[in-house]
Amino acid sequence: KLDIDIDGKITGYVNNLKAKKLSIKTGKATYIKGDFNLKGLPNWEETFMDMKIEMAGTNKKDLDEILTDITGKKMKSIPVIVNKFGNVNFNGSFTGFQNDFVAYGEFKTKLGRIMSDVNMKIDKKGTPSYTGNVKTFDFNLGELISEKSLGRITSTLYVKGKGIEVKELTEQLKGEVTYIDFNGYRYRNVSVNGTFDKKYFDGSLKINDKNVQLVFDGGVNLNPALPVFNFQASIKKARLRALKLYKDSLQVDAVFSTNFSGNNLDNIQGNLSIQQIRLNNVKGIYNIDSVQLSASGIGIDRSLKIKSDILDASIKGQYDLNTIVSYYKAIAKTYVPSLKT
Repeated sequence: KLDIDIDGKITGYVNNLKAKKLSIKTGKATYIKGDFNLKGLPNWEETFMDMKIEMAGTNKKDLDEILTDITGKKMKSIPVIVNKFGNVNFNGSFTGFQNDFVAYGEFKTKLGRIMSDVNMKIDKKGTPSYTGNVKTFDFNLGELISEKSLGRITSTLYVKGKGIEVKELTEQLKGEVTYIDFNGYRYRNVSVNGTFDKKYFDGSLKINDKNVQLVFDGGVNLNPALPVFNFQASIKKARLRALKLYKDSLQVDAVFSTNFSGNNLDNIQGNLSIQQIRLNNVKGIYNIDSVQLSASGIGIDRSLKIKSDILDASIKGQYDLNTIVSYYKAIAKTYVPSLKT
């Protein structure tokens, strides 16, 4: 049984209802208060809504129970990810149809605060697509997508995307990130313009942080079994210890050019170039002109070539490359004394 508490003034006919200071309460935590204008009832799919919401609130558990009471069937149609937001409070406006509307206003959630000016369309399968501007304030992105390496984010972004479950999300993003937490470090002054498709990113990224300056242009695809890298990037004044990427006091400058797939020397296919390498640690400053790596083939037809100021190697056939890695580490240890070999 669904109990609904309604308070306010409603005028007009069923097909053109107006309400002033209407308050509706139901469930354990669901409420809405504001001015409403509904045209088109009782045909819900054709009803146009113009709602000025003074305050509203709900949560996933409450919505599931309300839908169960309405339909008479046990319902859990609200996506599981909505539960991570906890109690959601909203004030603003809602204009449009039930499957094509604009939500303008502020959401306060357990994960943080969001301001939106977004047009959302919902197809017959219930999949939403959305376009508009979103601002986040100290929002816990890592908890939302269950990614321990990420933390909170404050940003102003233009968003165009589809889907609500993380594994199905496709997003185009453009805008500024005031800060974002990654691996325990808070990166500031980030600009992004690109497309995220599950674990694939294609676009440009700039970071102007006091401990690193990064310019990235290209793509990284982590969806295949062997990840694909195709990008150009430059890193300046990357203080690895401050960034919590390395325990030594080491500053790195370098320019990268990549077009390869793979995640280790045994399965890499393609080309990797690192140029204008500059390493600065307590022992001094070391410059390396370039490191070039190219790999192709598999098994007995495999070929791997490495060319640099400190090592030239050409390998053909199928065998363990651990000896090469160990040798490379031994040489690198002269530049970074605490490197583990």
